[in-house]
Amino acid sequence: MAKLLGGYYILDKFHAFSYLWKSFVGKRGKKKESTDWNKYIDTSINFANGNYNQFINILENNVDKKTFNYFKNNNQGIVNQNKDWNIGCSAESDVYHFLKSCTNGAKIYNYQTLNNMLIAKANYLNKRI
Repeated sequence: MAKLLGGYYILDKFHAFSYLWKSFVGKRGKKKESTDWNKYIDTSINFANGNYNQFINILENNVDKKTFNYFKNNNQGIVNQNKDWNIGCSAESDVYHFLKSCTNGAKIYNYQTLNNMLIAKANYLNKRI
């Protein structure tokens, strides 16, 4: 969606810290046998500062494959964490609610159809301004 709109991609801190917490501290109600607070804090700081290489190096042998791939494949989202223009956002929920309002909750649209629906909705909103 960021590429389509020409925007910058930022990985959501809430979900990122949730993944890190589950990896180093444990799931809610289920603590890990060996909680590693230092690695959790180091990864959290490196993530928040946009230090992609240090962050990935810490994660490499300390988390499961799914978590590692989630962060490794989101380089741009991590690097943009410490930018001056990054004030945090709720874009994920805003986009979800916007799409839901356009599609009445249906998830079976073709990409081109969905794109045309979004363009039509944007045109409608711009006309009202």
